[in-house]
Amino acid sequence: MKHNRAETIFEVSKLILSGQPFQATLGNFLDGFYSSPKKEALNEAPLALKLDQSVFLCAVAEMLSNQFGFPAPKWADDPLKAFEPPQFSVKNPKLQAVLLEECPIEFKRRGLIVSANVLSRA
Repeated sequence: MKHNRAETIFEVSKLILSGQPFQATLGNFLDGFYSSPKKEALNEAPLALKLDQSVFLCAVAEMLSNQFGFPAPKWADDPLKAFEPPQFSVKNPKLQAVLLEECPIEFKRRGLIVSANVLSRA
C-alpha cells in the first residue's frame, strides 16, 4: 500500500479495520483503480467487515469487473452477503422509488438500493 491508498479490495478492508473511514478509503481505491484498472485488484477477498460494508464491497467488485470486462471474483458472489428486505441509501419514499429504478443490478441483487452513479468519482 502506498500513502494509505489501497490498491486492492483486500487492502481496502485492511485499512477500514485499522480505523480508516469506509467512504474515503473506498474512494481512494476507486481513484487508483480507474486510472489503472487491473483484475488483480479485485481477486483477493476482503477481510470480514460490518455486513453492510461487506455487501457493498461484493457489489463494487462485481460492478467494476463488469465495467472493465474482467471475470467477477468468486468471493463476490457470496449468497449470505445480501439484505432482505432491501436497504435504501435514502429515507425519502419518493427518492427510494427513483433509486429502485436506477440502481445498478450488482447492488440491487444484494438488496442495497443506491444511485446509478454510486461509484462515480469527481
